Amino acid sequence: MQQFPDLITANTETLWGGVLAESLRRAGLRRVVISPGSSSTPLALGFYLNKGLKAHVVLDERGAAFFALGLAKALEEPVGLICTSGTAAANYFPALVEARMSGVPLIILTVDRPSEMRYAGGEQVIDQQRLYGHMPVWYRELPLPRSEEKLFRVLRDQAVYAHERACFPFPGPVHLNVPFPYPVVPQPERSDGYKKLLVKVADEGFFASITAIRPSGVTGDGMVAKALFEKLRGYKTGCITVGAQQGFGRATLADDVAAIAQSLGWPVLVDGIAPIRGEKGKIPGMVAHYDIILRNAACYQQLRPEAVLHIGRLPTSKTLRSWLEEGQADAFHVEPTGEFVDPYFRGISHVRVSPHLLAGVVSEEKKALSVYAKRWKALDEKVAAGVNAAFIKEESLFESKIPWVLSQALPAEAPWFVSTSMAIRECEAFMLATEKRFNVFCNRGANGLDGLIATSYGMAEGAQKPSLLLIGDLGFLHDQGALLLNQNGFSGSLTILCVDNDGGTIFRYLGIATCEGVPLEKLWLTPQVADIPALGRAHGVEVICPETWEAVEAAIKVLPEAGTRLIYFKTNGANDFDKRKALIKELVDSLA
Repeated sequence: MQQFPDLITANTETLWGGVLAESLRRAGLRRVVISPGSSSTPLALGFYLNKGLKAHVVLDERGAAFFALGLAKALEEPVGLICTSGTAAANYFPALVEARMSGVPLIILTVDRPSEMRYAGGEQVIDQQRLYGHMPVWYRELPLPRSEEKLFRVLRDQAVYAHERACFPFPGPVHLNVPFPYPVVPQPERSDGYKKLLVKVADEGFFASITAIRPSGVTGDGMVAKALFEKLRGYKTGCITVGAQQGFGRATLADDVAAIAQSLGWPVLVDGIAPIRGEKGKIPGMVAHYDIILRNAACYQQLRPEAVLHIGRLPTSKTLRSWLEEGQADAFHVEPTGEFVDPYFRGISHVRVSPHLLAGVVSEEKKALSVYAKRWKALDEKVAAGVNAAFIKEESLFESKIPWVLSQALPAEAPWFVSTSMAIRECEAFMLATEKRFNVFCNRGANGLDGLIATSYGMAEGAQKPSLLLIGDLGFLHDQGALLLNQNGFSGSLTILCVDNDGGTIFRYLGIATCEGVPLEKLWLTPQVADIPALGRAHGVEVICPETWEAVEAAIKVLPEAGTRLIYFKTNGANDFDKRKALIKELVDSLA
């Protein structure tokens, strides 16, 4: 019983592509992102024509990889990537690095020429052996296709294992290098040997052994989790930090953190890019404005706890990180992936359990907030009141006000992506804790500036809900080519809120900005003259250029059902720098 269309069964090479696609599909793959190329013809046909897979065709391999990254983040499952040989494969590397650092499963299929063409002057040939170094969680080069049943069994089983390794023991990218004879043309093959092969491998029974697997957010040993909880409850004062979520398990994270915190009576310091700052109602001890609170010298000293439990990445705030480093509290990191996460080398105890597993062993008895937690909450409420008062009367398009506006105007449960640089820091400082259940995404594995638009397109495609990206002008220009996705099969809805602050404003906050004789503007601020709205229109994007906060809020409150919208407004980076410093000083002084 043949189950492949004629184009796939044309010859050994196209059948190879079809079997690879079907093996991965049965293992659990549902989406694949393909970039056009000649050498990759067998894979392109095999995956595109497989009725159980949804294929997205993206011209630029770099954008394709970030699109796949965002798609995998939103779907919480592996996504495949297919490209031709040569430098095409090199363009996957930035997104692959982010996938590895943030625990996102990608299955990267780089087509290659035969090995004898390496170092022989062959066209479009580079050495693709372990092209990505140690970044993939697993690597394998597949054999050249031949009309031998055993080789097709190798192909099937290695494909299934690749999918498993992308999911388990913790999610991450895998790399399969897939060589084909050259040239690759889907000409019909009619030999008796091939016909016998086709009968065996294009049959239901050939794939009967495959079992699907998906990433799991529940990992670790229950006894280890129980021992950790018993140790934590022995401290008189403690706090929990929640940063960007690595890997998966975001659907239960708010409930898990709530269970842990309420069993201990501890405050929870939640980063603006953590996916739970919109779950205020579930977590009575949530603290959003710790960055401002800890800038007050008295608070910095008096709020030091005996113990700290870290969930996810460390929050972005340098003030918080310095406080943690200097405080010398006993520190524990719920870190199921096996990675070492302690950039300050504080002697953190890495406990290899997931937050969900820890939440499952805590006491069912809910403790009232401790005196220590209540003090945090009182300070947080005071800062929140000051932030509200300042921004209610702020009429100019002041960059720091954006997260405050978003926290109130963005529709409930909206997926939204936070860029790096200033955007992420403004959210940490000024994003209100709400009950809107926002689904927040970011690329904080490697903290890179590149690929932000493409990743957001993938997020929006996977979420299938009106989504938003908050990004600066440099981040936008760095990835402007990703706007091609708007007219290339994108079926989601993405609103890009681009804040043009005259270049790299974040560098005004670094020590380099105060050094005499340093060419700050040329080397770091790098102001641009590109017409960003015109770039949007050139790609068929709807563009809105609001001049008042009322217009900004109106554009955010009702996001389009489909397509891409660009909301663009310009601020004055130098003025905003001074205004932000003055606002933070006012808030910090109010805590005295």
